[in-house]
Amino acid sequence: METYYQNAGGQRYMKKILETGQTWWSVEREAGEFYVMGGRPTEQVTLIKQECYVFDLDGTLFDNTPREHLVPDDPSRTENWTEWNRACHLDLPIKYVVDIAKALGETGVEVRYVTSRCEDGLPETIEALMVAGLPVGHVHMRKIGDNRCHTLVKLDEFNEISKTYNIIAAFEDQQDNVDVLTDTGYKVIKV
Repeated sequence: METYYQNAGGQRYMKKILETGQTWWSVEREAGEFYVMGGRPTEQVTLIKQECYVFDLDGTLFDNTPREHLVPDDPSRTENWTEWNRACHLDLPIKYVVDIAKALGETGVEVRYVTSRCEDGLPETIEALMVAGLPVGHVHMRKIGDNRCHTLVKLDEFNEISKTYNIIAAFEDQQDNVDVLTDTGYKVIKV
């Protein structure tokens, strides 16, 4: 785990927790970096968060109407969505939103994906992102057995991301998600 900090003088520190549980600090200097094992820097530091953009998948980056016939009769259980999740190869990329994601990815800012799809469709989801030529980025999905409302799933994922990232903006198609996220302080662009 890496966390970036900056002291009042503008020096940037990187805290890295190793698998052994030891803490290493890296201090950026003009001539390079040096490492201090254990302990903390002696100066007060503040967290520097990396920035990212977040995109929803269904209805935002992809038109999922080609698999509407797979929506389960009982949509309240995640296990009922497996066939629908795994058929995402049928989806059609929404070109203008895909183009926005590509352009933002080319700026060097990380692009992340948050979806209410269950993680049982992760391989198919990653393949669909690759086929559409979207930027490589972390895919946040609903856990298997998580039967909560999609707005709560999304909000929890955003809150988790925002612990280590500054979310510049999110792109979302469903108004209830837009409302919950903007009410919580996130900048959301409705598509």
